[in-house]
Amino acid sequence: MSKLTHSLTHSLTHSLTHSLTLALNQATTIEEIQSAALPFSACASRILSKIESGDVKMPYMSKDFDDVLTDIETRATAVTDVLNNQ
Repeated sequence: MSKLTHSLTHSLTHSLTHSLTLALNQATTIEEIQSAALPFSACASRILSKIESGDVKMPYMSKDFDDVLTDIETRATAVTDVLNNQ
């Protein structure tokens, strides 16, 4: 995984699993939900527009979707096997 993809993955994971999840959990109105999603939405829009224009290419885009899923399954299983054998 390239450093850019790796960094992007960690950034998005942090945004989704921490910031967005916590903010959504505390939201009581639609306005608070929209406010919670706004920072992630801006990030996602920026990345998606660059992907759609062809300025940014993600590794998964060069593969068939089934191959991507197989890669994810294989890596996840390999990592789990290593962790279980420590």
